[in-house]
Amino acid sequence: MVGLGGFMVYRVLGAAFIVPLLMLTSWLGSIYWSFLVGIIIALGIWEYGQLVEKKGYEIPVASLAVLGFFLAQCAFIDSRMGMWQEINGRMIGFAVLCAMLWILVWGLWKKKDVSLWAVSLFGFLWVGGGLCHLIFLQGLNWGDVYFAWLAIFITWATDTGAFVVGSWIGKNKMAPNISPNKTWEGCIGGVLFCLFIIFFYNLWFLHLPTFAMLAIGCIGSILDQVGDLVESYLKRWAGVKDSGKLIPGHGGILDRFDSLILVAPVVYYLVTLIL
Repeated sequence: MVGLGGFMVYRVLGAAFIVPLLMLTSWLGSIYWSFLVGIIIALGIWEYGQLVEKKGYEIPVASLAVLGFFLAQCAFIDSRMGMWQEINGRMIGFAVLCAMLWILVWGLWKKKDVSLWAVSLFGFLWVGGGLCHLIFLQGLNWGDVYFAWLAIFITWATDTGAFVVGSWIGKNKMAPNISPNKTWEGCIGGVLFCLFIIFFYNLWFLHLPTFAMLAIGCIGSILDQVGDLVESYLKRWAGVKDSGKLIPGHGGILDRFDSLILVAPVVYYLVTLIL
């Protein structure tokens, strides 16, 4: 059985691989970034399908994973080729429409329960609709990686601060019926560490109004933890500890990227308000 120290080492090693991979891929270019985000979305949808299957919901997970990858590429087209007015902002809507139609046709064809339509569509929109905003963030200012990195740093700083502070001094449980290890002390520590990191990140890279960026950091940090609770509730409902075992110390794709599902869209829309 791995102790707290060993578990922290696993988490650090996992983050030490994930964060540089995301930053490097986005820095290499939007095509590589959209490809990686598409893979993350596809794997996330696959894990979602495995979770709901444990409760008897057999959704078309393989085809939805492919459509999730397609959604990411449509987001790339919309974010990088918006100068073509005939496709501006329409490709991602087309991808969502394809997913909706396929879910309806699949349900009718297989004569599945109507509830599977809702379960399938929710998984696709929750994972794909949230994470594709990472591509939109890089589309701001024609591929400026610093906005995509902003969402990544918010989640990394919040998760790190919450885990360290919660492990050291956490006593008051935040949501014991959903995630017993989360504490209010960890929550506050995550927000404060996030604000500390975003202050210097903005100072070095973005040079945007400080108060606005701290507000984005605060809101993003709170939603980071909400997103984590959503996924924790889903795992508890399915009766599993982790969504997968792909990432050492973190579990599966959803275990690592659940927060970005909410953080990426909120950061995108808030940033566009101050640009």
